Amino acid sequence: MSEDWAGIAVKLGYANENRMWTDLYLIQEWSTARIADLLGFSRATVRNKLKEHKIQLRSRGGVHRYTRSYLRLLRMDTRQAIHGSLSEASRLSSLSVTTVWKFRLWAQGGGTHREDSFDLSNLGAGEVVSDGNAASSASADR
Repeated sequence: MSEDWAGIAVKLGYANENRMWTDLYLIQEWSTARIADLLGFSRATVRNKLKEHKIQLRSRGGVHRYTRSYLRLLRMDTRQAIHGSLSEASRLSSLSVTTVWKFRLWAQGGGTHREDSFDLSNLGAGEVVSDGNAASSASADR
């Protein structure tokens, strides 16, 4: 059965099929399972379409599974990622509370993941984008 992938991409608001796959899998970092649920196809079909479009598949986990999550947390304001509430950091980063908790252990020197090579020394307190008191928080730190 041949599917109209270009039509599906247009229905979702993409210019073409390749942009749909690139955005969902590479930019938004959705899993093949999540994409399959969205489109109503199997994970195998999604994986085959990604390969067809020359998009390299991510590994299934293991030692490297925290790399992208930790990078997402490293990009956040350190007051939220390391010192704020777990639930708020989890919500802002779209990561599980457990992942945020493990990141905090790692950031405090207790981690054993591949990310041990990251340098946290240059992470200063940035502006809090989602907090209404961002300006007052930033000026209070100075």
